[in-house]
Amino acid sequence: MGRRKSTAALVPCSNACGRSYEPFKGRKTTLCYPCSLSANGRNPKKNEKNRAAMLRRLADPAIRAETLRIAQEGRRRKLAEDPEFRARWQEMGRALGKSNAMHNKHPKGSPARMKAAATRTETMLGWCPLEYRDEYRRLIHSKRLRAAYARAVIEAQIKDDAQKQRARAAKAQRLSFDEQLARIREGKASVVAKFTPSADTGPYTLGGVASGMI
Repeated sequence: MGRRKSTAALVPCSNACGRSYEPFKGRKTTLCYPCSLSANGRNPKKNEKNRAAMLRRLADPAIRAETLRIAQEGRRRKLAEDPEFRARWQEMGRALGKSNAMHNKHPKGSPARMKAAATRTETMLGWCPLEYRDEYRRLIHSKRLRAAYARAVIEAQIKDDAQKQRARAAKAQRLSFDEQLARIREGKASVVAKFTPSADTGPYTLGGVASGMI
């Protein structure tokens, strides 16, 4: 159940903003809702209290991940649906890039920059095994191939190498068998005779199945 609707007359905001608020028992402020939010946002004590509460809540990894997911989805949706917001976001990104603020905060070689570089590499090259990445970079930077074509070349090479590996394994297995035959012919190994019972033990095989039933 929600709060019962008050029948009291609306009271003008004490900030003279032109808005009004609905008085009720327990209300401590004479500001309307927007002005109250603005005033609280400028209050250092309230800001610190809210910040501490938020940090305690985000200390839970599950809550932090869900909060981040909701924020990212909301931003993507806003960017897709609101051209003005998208233009402002792009302008802020350009201004931030020109200011070099992030570079100054996290200089080259810092843990944050190294982590970001590793994350970007996995995002861009997660499809490519480590042993093929140098060749992929060579195709991109030295041969000047387009990324899509260079990827197709590397994927074809990966497939070809896998086939060659399987062929080498099969050849090694055949050679091993041929070597065993050669050792037998040379008298260096012998063939173990098939087991034969020394006496008739009945109409059952070693597995316990009657021979007459097979």
